[in-house]
Amino acid sequence: MNWVLTAGHCYNKNIAGRTVSVWAGVHPNKTFQKFNIKSGDIHVYDVTQDTGDIMLIKLPGSVSGITPAQLPGSSCQTPSNGEKLQLAGHGSTVDPNGHPERNRRLQCLDLKVRDCNFWNETVVSNYFCGGLHKKAFTCPGDSGGGWLKKRFRRTGVIYGVLSGRFHYQNGSCTTNSRFTSVCAPLIRKWINDTMTNHI
Repeated sequence: MNWVLTAGHCYNKNIAGRTVSVWAGVHPNKTFQKFNIKSGDIHVYDVTQDTGDIMLIKLPGSVSGITPAQLPGSSCQTPSNGEKLQLAGHGSTVDPNGHPERNRRLQCLDLKVRDCNFWNETVVSNYFCGGLHKKAFTCPGDSGGGWLKKRFRRTGVIYGVLSGRFHYQNGSCTTNSRFTSVCAPLIRKWINDTMTNHI
């Protein structure tokens, strides 16, 4: 495994001196591995984010000791309303005094697929939305996390990448989130072509 799938807005090549590093093994009880990434190994689908906020990063070496999430089959469908998937991230949490704090441990969250129109948002077909489940929220720092469908005793399958949150204000968390679908035909073709052409 030497590819990372994440959100495109996490990288801005126009920032002078900007460097990108990938940390693998951030899950508790795993050994950290750090990879420094060259600009030529960063591939952004759409810098405007209008048709998909997704990015592929090619690592300079293989990750060891970690079982990567798998892409769904080529004929996959974007998860339907009501399906529950799992998201992981290092987003903010709230301390005992009610103040947001950056979380140093990887957190997991179950969200249900929701119709984006539920929040009166117009979203292009390459996106889908996730909503509140068990009073937990996506927060700053969670962007780029994969939305996985967990399979019993098997590797998780990634169906989307957290690209943004609607109604995000004043650093607070929110009940609804937007994901780029890896099952959208144009997105999936781009993923396959990028990984094939940059071996």
